[in-house]
Amino acid sequence: FDPATGEVTATAALSPGNHVITLTAGIGGLESSATLHVGVCEELYEDFSDELDPSVWSVYEDAAWDSGGFLEMTGDVQNRSGKIFNTSYTLQPSYLQASFKIYTGPNTESGGDGFSFYIVNAPDLAGLAEVLKCSGGIGNDYSAGLADCSMTEEELAGIESFSVEFDTFGNGSGCGNTNASVDPVCSDHVAICTDGSPMPFNWTEDLFGQAEEAPFWADAGELEDSQWHDVGISLEGSSATVTLDGAVIIDTALPAFSFKGGFFGFTARTGAATNHHRFDDIRIRTSCGYTGE
Repeated sequence: FDPATGEVTATAALSPGNHVITLTAGIGGLESSATLHVGVCEELYEDFSDELDPSVWSVYEDAAWDSGGFLEMTGDVQNRSGKIFNTSYTLQPSYLQASFKIYTGPNTESGGDGFSFYIVNAPDLAGLAEVLKCSGGIGNDYSAGLADCSMTEEELAGIESFSVEFDTFGNGSGCGNTNASVDPVCSDHVAICTDGSPMPFNWTEDLFGQAEEAPFWADAGELEDSQWHDVGISLEGSSATVTLDGAVIIDTALPAFSFKGGFFGFTARTGAATNHHRFDDIRIRTSCGYTGE
């Protein structure tokens, strides 16, 4: 307290994440308080030039680190499923910026199935492992019917998740096959999915092909070209933006959705159709800036 100016100051060391800071000053029976809500940034970068540190990255099923300096999620092999999660770090709520590189191929016309950037708001590491046992499809689809899943549909309904999927296999009779689910387009596409649904956010079959009515997915052209592509993801509250090779392909608000944070990782799957599915050069920035008073 500086009696000459009447100012009260204090300092505090803040860890990354969201904080509520209240300063209360009192003198002679009088008291006054002020409160700030502050987010502190933390940035994580990984280029995978070195073998995975098991205290940082947890590997599930068929995924693996490749000595070439990237994550190989499935290999060009049938019926593979891979997941790799950062289990030393949880994303904070409200804000996220992520960038990474993706690679898939060589099967341009018949390749599958796809891969995803996946955030699971599990309570702890054990809970994350249980959710991942129940995450099928290309790794972001909750299903209590999976052989290793010990959770019920009701329990899974209580687990929030967010994913950006890169789907390289067109499902549905309109795409020349009899798979039950229907994709918005038969070509390679990028989509935002939430809460363990394999369909784009707010997807209904009535909106097939209506991008202006359901701007939660985008035709990605040819992803299966055995080339590296740059992906950027930005989340703030309910607003989401996805870029591919520097171009904005999704820019939308997700009604009744608010980013809650959680563990992040990568998933992929092959079926009868195959491809390599690879990730590299991951940069994560979360919980930044002034968030209210």
